[in-house]
Amino acid sequence: RVSAFTFESFSVPIDSAVGFALLEEALRATLLKEELSVKGLFMAAGFSDIGMRYQFLRLVERDLLRLSVSKRDRRMKLVHVTKKTLEIYDSILSTAALALQASTETKDSK
Repeated sequence: RVSAFTFESFSVPIDSAVGFALLEEALRATLLKEELSVKGLFMAAGFSDIGMRYQFLRLVERDLLRLSVSKRDRRMKLVHVTKKTLEIYDSILSTAALALQASTETKDSK
């Protein structure tokens, strides 16, 4: 039986909506194979720069995001999700799929 899950059950070190929005945007860009600069990430997330900068640095420190230098412009830093982030999201989505399957089977058996 699959129970409801929370981020705590996956040891996700995100404790704010700002951090979650930043991580989601970085994941979106990674999945779509788009280049995402730090500035582009901040603009897409839509929160105040001060709050985002703090949360962004926490995500980098916790090895959920990493930075690289752009090949086109050495001054530009690009944002990437890490293997750790992909593993967390894979675990979340797998659990959600199992919960959905269990829910569907329960409804079908009635």
